Amino acid sequence: MSSYSFAQSKPKGKIANIDQDPIGPAPICTDWYLVTIDLNTGEVISEEYLFTTCESSGGGGGGSGGNPEEPPVGLTTQVDWTVVQNTSGLWKIVSTERISGIKDASWPGGGHFTAITHLSSALIATSEHQWVESNTVTVGNDGGAVYSYISGVITFPNTSQKFVPTTSHGWTFPEVFP
Repeated sequence: MSSYSFAQSKPKGKIANIDQDPIGPAPICTDWYLVTIDLNTGEVISEEYLFTTCESSGGGGGGSGGNPEEPPVGLTTQVDWTVVQNTSGLWKIVSTERISGIKDASWPGGGHFTAITHLSSALIATSEHQWVESNTVTVGNDGGAVYSYISGVITFPNTSQKFVPTTSHGWTFPEVFP
């Protein structure tokens, strides 16, 4: 199943129960949700509340008149990367990770990661090679980088030969969510 996740806003309108300055009107708020859809059917798979943003609707003194900043947006994507491959092109190991983050112009790099999940790794081969993996996935302390570490054993057909690749790959936020 192929899926795609994106942030969706749902306006709440003016919030009457928020304490407000008696001079100005109540703020206008928007709820933001992370929505995941099945790309084959268009069906919504999940909808997760992320956060609420509120804006004052004006009144009062002058201002810069500039455009308001874009609100933070939750994003999720899948990333495939080559762990290792044979120089003659007979086989390669491909790993798939799900990476989530919040796109926010106020952060260095335009946002920060919130999670990385290893989904799978697979051996793509022209013969009967076998692949058994073990993996560790970590997220950078500041949310600015994520890393996937893959280790495993490739067994070659009709032989006792084995190859033990250990590889890691890292991404910065702009690489995953330009």
